[in-house]
Amino acid sequence: MYAAVNPVVGRGYDYGFQDPVSSNVAFGRPAWQSTTFQHRAATFATDGDVSGVVEDNTIAHTAGNHDPNPWWQVDLGAAYLIAEVNVYHRTDCCQDRLSGANVIVSDDAEYTTGTVCGVLVATPVETVQCNVPGSVVTVQHSGRMITICEIEVMARFDRRSEVVKDSSLCPGDICLSASELLFTPDNWE
Repeated sequence: MYAAVNPVVGRGYDYGFQDPVSSNVAFGRPAWQSTTFQHRAATFATDGDVSGVVEDNTIAHTAGNHDPNPWWQVDLGAAYLIAEVNVYHRTDCCQDRLSGANVIVSDDAEYTTGTVCGVLVATPVETVQCNVPGSVVTVQHSGRMITICEIEVMARFDRRSEVVKDSSLCPGDICLSASELLFTPDNWE
């Protein structure tokens, strides 16, 4: 079961029009990476701090050339229609490290079965358009370390509700089965 939950005003109630693009659904969510350089944990990229300076200790960083297939990923905790992913790069150096990295949306941590939304070119802030359903977002880069200052995952909702994979959030009879949900731009109302 999926629960229909209003992202702005509360559990399961329709109070009219809402912007169909949400706030950042990755903020504060658990994140992992293939390796970690020093203390630069994966969760630094979901902490809301967009500082691009390594000395600020807010940058997720994989362990250099010792990782032949580095990746970083965030578990969104629910299935969303991912509209776009904003990637904040380092600004003190090394912006090219993410040049050629893939942004992938998948249903689980096995990102190789997911959909590649785009390839990064390493400008200070990049927006990758996705419009793909999923619950995990991965940045994968073959043979090069990954440094990410922040990732924002913007999910798309219809005007009434977001889709959450937690039936305990379902007050009364507003739950929908998976067959009642369609993640296409044509049916956002």
